[in-house]
Amino acid sequence: MPLLLPEFASLHNRLIHVLPQIEALKNVGGTAGISIGVMSHGHVVLETNLGFANVERRLVANSSTRYPIASLTKAFVAATIAQLVDEGLLKWDEPLTSYIPELAFEHNPSLTGQLSLIDILSHRTGLARLDALWLGADSQTIMAKNFTVAMCNLLPSVHPVRSKWLYNNWMYALAGEVIERVTNQSWGQVLSTRVLNRLNLSHTTVIASEIPPDSLALPYMVLDDSTLVQVGKMGLTDGDVMTSAGGMRSTVGDLLTWGNSLLSLFRDDETPLASLNTILSGHSFINSIAVSDEVYALGFAKVITPAQFGKISFNPSLLEAMPVIGAGSKPEQVFYHSGAGAGYNHCFMLVPGSQSVIVVLTNSVSQGDTADWVAQSLLQVILNEKHPLDLKPFAERAAAKWRRTHHEMTEALEKDFSQARLARAYARSSPRQVLAQNPRALP
Repeated sequence: MPLLLPEFASLHNRLIHVLPQIEALKNVGGTAGISIGVMSHGHVVLETNLGFANVERRLVANSSTRYPIASLTKAFVAATIAQLVDEGLLKWDEPLTSYIPELAFEHNPSLTGQLSLIDILSHRTGLARLDALWLGADSQTIMAKNFTVAMCNLLPSVHPVRSKWLYNNWMYALAGEVIERVTNQSWGQVLSTRVLNRLNLSHTTVIASEIPPDSLALPYMVLDDSTLVQVGKMGLTDGDVMTSAGGMRSTVGDLLTWGNSLLSLFRDDETPLASLNTILSGHSFINSIAVSDEVYALGFAKVITPAQFGKISFNPSLLEAMPVIGAGSKPEQVFYHSGAGAGYNHCFMLVPGSQSVIVVLTNSVSQGDTADWVAQSLLQVILNEKHPLDLKPFAERAAAKWRRTHHEMTEALEKDFSQARLARAYARSSPRQVLAQNPRALP
């Protein structure tokens, strides 16, 4: 990292001071590797890598290491659509059927003429997410991209439209279809010309041929005993189903540049992309309370501190309550998003008041979302929190719940398997034979 200007040295030192805590969080989750970047006012004040991008070869990540960034892709989709709106090819509030006439939403036909780009990008459609229908074992997609619209037509409504926030990857897959329909290009090509090239994000892509061999951090799952197991490499490149929901690859450096470009909306600079105000405005409530509303923009959650974070992470499902960050510092607006894929978890944050960007990329599905805990630890430094919370106890409780949950799932599956086997035995045998082989079958 180049020599820092004096005004950034203090922040750099405070960030360095929390690295032992971050190492402890890494160990709690059993995470293979973590790549971290922090930028302030356009200057990189921290860039470091912990653990390994390749455990078997003990290779540490570097500035060129790419990660599949999963749902951090979503803000890029919104930015791509924003440029097409600026060009007059799309309208934010136009019914989606203007671009995809065969949309029908069979379980709720009234949606057909209602849903707009804003609705699908802000997760306020009320439609069920049903991720299990496209993601199979070992990171394999089990549905072809040309079924995207047909699948969206079959999604049942869980809530009335625009009544609740309900995260849905299918809607971002649908957004990718819209992009392709109006441009007659793949969404990856449109992403490159409208966003990536304009920002000089040369290490970011969704196109398979543009990903250098051996440039990716390898994906791992963490077992109950913290053993790391490498899993299958994720596809999700241009032309695959769900690529526009979570298929991009990028680096810490490019994501810092991306974040700084978004923060230009809050500076006097000319913004490099159109419609940033629409992208970063709140469009649906994640949680509406008098003290602090939590809203979803287009590809970002948005809060004002003090606030709870991680609502797009799986950490809240592992704890009774998430910690409140920022109680001992002045209120700040914060944008954030998590990204989770097979073998990866990430967190991205923007703090406009201090012109700060936080990027945390990990190559593990750990015991709890380590990237989320690390990002919140770094955020407390950015906020200059007087009494920063020690997040390790929260991470430990989340990890313990993670382990218990997987044990419970295993026991339930084994019980179901045993019952199914017994049912098959009843079907094939006489009661006397069944009882002879299974004494516990007696009531």
